[in-house]
Amino acid sequence: MKGLPPFSGGAAQVVVKHLRDAPLPPRQHRPETPPGLEAWILRALRKTAKERFFDADDAREALRHALAHGTLPS
Repeated sequence: MKGLPPFSGGAAQVVVKHLRDAPLPPRQHRPETPPGLEAWILRALRKTAKERFFDADDAREALRHALAHGTLPS
């Protein structure tokens, strides 16, 4: 989406960032990103599995909702 990896630095730095840091919101690099799409991306990148989408069907339905309504389903 941004054309960049979510984290940069040396290999050890990137591993630590993946474990500790949240990625920057896509709209910081591409302001035209729809808010619903940004919310979907950030949820897909969350650290723990229980915070991400349950499966591909869940992700697909959430993406459809986000694009149609500008938010993730509750």
